[in-house]
Amino acid sequence: MPARRDRSTDLRSEQRGEDGGAEEAAAFVAETLLNLTTICHRHRFETLGYLLDMARMEADGLVRTHRKSG
Repeated sequence: MPARRDRSTDLRSEQRGEDGGAEEAAAFVAETLLNLTTICHRHRFETLGYLLDMARMEADGLVRTHRKSG
C-alpha cells in the first residue's frame, strides 16, 4: 500500500511555490482533460466531450500565457 501523504507538508510546499507553479498546473490539467475528452468521444458522450474540450483549450491558453510572460 502506498504511503499516505502528509497534507500539511503539501500545503507548506504550495505556500513556498514548490508545487511546480501555475504553468505546470495548467499543463497537467490540459493533458488530463485531453485524455478525458478522448474517452468521451470514443463513447459518444458528445456534450461532455465538447465541454471538456472547451476547458482543455482554456488550460492550453493559460500555458501559452504563462510561457509568454515568463
